[in-house]
Amino acid sequence: MAVPPADFDLSELLAQLARSGLEACCARGLVFLYDHEGLHALVRGSEERFAALVSAVLARAIHLARGGHVFCGAQVTAGQDGACDIVVQIALSAPMPEFLREWSALGEMEGVPWTAPPVQGSGGVQMLSSHSAATAAQIAVLSFADAGAVVRLETRMPWTASAGAWADARGARAWVIAPPARCAHGETLARRLQRLGWHTTQFASPGDALAHLDDRSCEFAPPLLVLGLADEAAALAELEQLAQRVPLGTAVMQACLPGGPRGNEMVLPACALPLGLSDLLELTRGVAERAPLPSGRTQPGPLSMKARQHLLLALENPVEQALASAMLHAHGYEVALASTFDEAAAHCERFAPRAVLIDLQPDGRGLAALRALRQRQLDGSLPESPLIAACTSTGLRDAALAAGAHAVVGKPFDAAQLRHAIDATTVGR
Repeated sequence: MAVPPADFDLSELLAQLARSGLEACCARGLVFLYDHEGLHALVRGSEERFAALVSAVLARAIHLARGGHVFCGAQVTAGQDGACDIVVQIALSAPMPEFLREWSALGEMEGVPWTAPPVQGSGGVQMLSSHSAATAAQIAVLSFADAGAVVRLETRMPWTASAGAWADARGARAWVIAPPARCAHGETLARRLQRLGWHTTQFASPGDALAHLDDRSCEFAPPLLVLGLADEAAALAELEQLAQRVPLGTAVMQACLPGGPRGNEMVLPACALPLGLSDLLELTRGVAERAPLPSGRTQPGPLSMKARQHLLLALENPVEQALASAMLHAHGYEVALASTFDEAAAHCERFAPRAVLIDLQPDGRGLAALRALRQRQLDGSLPESPLIAACTSTGLRDAALAAGAHAVVGKPFDAAQLRHAIDATTVGR
């Protein structure tokens, strides 16, 4: 007899699946990053079938990954008919010329067949698509041989209620500690806290945070929350020391990766990465209840696109678009997209992005857009956002610099190179 649909916490289920993905990636030496945007919703449907499908898609993508990063993002938005739209997207950053063939060769997955041949899209992108009758989900697999691959699952479910009250940190301070090798985890965590109203400061080690705590030369508001990643015993000992040194009322927790060392939970409570939306909301509600009213020192700028550090991507290729967005999200940036020069110019006029990444295609359109944007900056009709060109050839690199680019990055995109280009062009701005 069929089991009737029941309500379940969508964000908590997705976080559990992401933790399984993180464990699988750690076992293979891959970097796994997860983000959840949108509703904290109870939805009605078959939790078992949905979980099995998402788990199978994620496991297959990780199995086929050839190195680099695995970015997993979930977006949940309210529809107009009492349903919510659910998108789970997995982006793989390593070039994989045979990805679609290998994906199809693995055969059916949770009742989803992969028999149709790939469809050739624009810009060299190839795509497979299929449908899950059990979950009414559409699945698209996109591959761009020189860049990577993207797997996108979309479905709808009735939204029955909120899974819990929202929370606002009201500008309270949070410290995020992550060693250089784990900086992407720290920056992703900081970005997610900022969405809930936290003012975040990042440190490369617990020792740096302790030194800041002891620095009497500057006045600062103490943190109400400290989340630290500690991969080594020495760092873990410093994190426990920090937990005993912070002001009374500050919550200090160890954010744990699979297989990593754990501290004394009497001194240092632990939470498993990636944190689910429910975890972040609970932390925010519990800590922010003790937060003072925001002051000039503790209140961050409003979390609007105009005030938040964000970048504009003018990229046409959907695989490169997804990969660049995921890489920049992991470094703590919000991302806006533009597909034409007019869209890019209008966005720059309204929001003044921290930088603009422009794709230079061989047909010259990107170079023309770069030249036009730079001219409008010079005549004062656009703000001076650094223009970063993305290209594959040395000839285009020289042409981009001559057209006014502040920096040039190569393709396929590399997370560290993108971050370096942004830092180099925005310092002091």
